[in-house]
Amino acid sequence: MGDFMTSGGGFGLLGSISSGIGGYYQAKAGGVAVGAQYDAAASQALIEASALSSRYKIGAINMIMNAQAEQAEYDSAAYSYEIGGLQNKGKASQYDIEAASALLQKANSLRTAGIIGASALDVVRRGAEEESKLREQGRLFRGEQRAAAAAGGTDVNSGNVLDILRQTDEGIEADSASIRYAAQKERYSLLVQQKNYWMNAEAQQLESENYKVAAENLRSAAEVSAMGASAMRKMGDLAYQSGTEGQALYSQLSELALKSGQESANAYRQMGNSARSSAAKIAKAGLLSTVANGITGIAVKGLAGESKGGSSQQPSFNYKMDDGGWGDTAFSAGDSDWWKKNEYKLGGFVPKVKTYSGLGG
Repeated sequence: MGDFMTSGGGFGLLGSISSGIGGYYQAKAGGVAVGAQYDAAASQALIEASALSSRYKIGAINMIMNAQAEQAEYDSAAYSYEIGGLQNKGKASQYDIEAASALLQKANSLRTAGIIGASALDVVRRGAEEESKLREQGRLFRGEQRAAAAAGGTDVNSGNVLDILRQTDEGIEADSASIRYAAQKERYSLLVQQKNYWMNAEAQQLESENYKVAAENLRSAAEVSAMGASAMRKMGDLAYQSGTEGQALYSQLSELALKSGQESANAYRQMGNSARSSAAKIAKAGLLSTVANGITGIAVKGLAGESKGGSSQQPSFNYKMDDGGWGDTAFSAGDSDWWKKNEYKLGGFVPKVKTYSGLGG
């Protein structure tokens, strides 16, 4: 009994078990620490993924907001083009009115010129009539003068009577000439007025054509403005489409970032669980190995004592550990009486011995 309690006996076994238990907990604590590091890495991966996802979400919001702002700018430019086009159309309509007014003024000028031309002809006609009337009156007056002179016995072909008649003829010609001159002068004045009206009509025609050209130019400008407005709206639509596509891309990147972070975190957790599990197995194996080594030492010493008593048998010891725990541990130490005597002492520290077999099988 005293030998059993020496360092090679019970105390040795207890020391080995105590050392094994310490190593068991130390190894297991190491596995827990490694697992905690992996858990921290998993949390860090989730935090970084969440931050990256948030940045991508903010990027998506910025993309659509910038796209909406750019589209609004293009829409504003389109409205400006449309307003300019409407203004040009309004000016074109005003020029059309001016062109029509100029044509109306031309028509009035031509009518007035026609009236003046008719008046000029009438002046000549009236002058001719007045001259004819004057000559008729002069002829009658001259006849009266001649008849009176003849009735008085005066020779009408000589002398004073002839002078008087000659003066009467000259007076008739002078008055006729005055009538013709006045008629021609009035006719000339009317013809000048008529020419002025014709020139005004031509100027009004040119003015009307100029207004028409200006109106056409303004309508062309209005069409260009409409094209510009359409182009601006297309640019705005493209900008908005680009923004929505960018938003969708950032949203996908945000989801991918979260998914990647979750996958990384799961991988870290699996590695942590594997580390803890491996550490636990290693710790258990170390403990069992320590216990087995202690039992082996006790068995060898016990057999050595029996050998001293006359027995030459050496017990065989076979050890196998499975992952299942204590219950799957098997020992084979022969049929030594020592095992049977000391099994109650070992039962509190080592697994139950399942089989005993003699030497040689």
